[in-house]
Amino acid sequence: MNQLDVEALERKVKRMYKEVAEHPEERFHFEMGRALAERLGYVEGGVEETDLVAFSFGMVLGLLLGTLVLVIAGVSVGLGTSGGLLIS
Repeated sequence: MNQLDVEALERKVKRMYKEVAEHPEERFHFEMGRALAERLGYVEGGVEETDLVAFSFGMVLGLLLGTLVLVIAGVSVGLGTSGGLLIS
């Protein structure tokens, strides 16, 4: 019975991954990319809406962070709304 040369197999797989990464426009013996994802039933839905919700949440959180003020030795120290937005 033949033994599997794991190291040779690993080298071949790495070479193939490198080839795909460097030349994605080439044709390969396997499917890849959006066409494969769609054929497998992956449906990309609601990405734009989700991004908008996450962005809006980040802005609101930043504005709230900016309103926080600490009083240290009688001096008010805060980020301001711009600082809060930068942090978020």
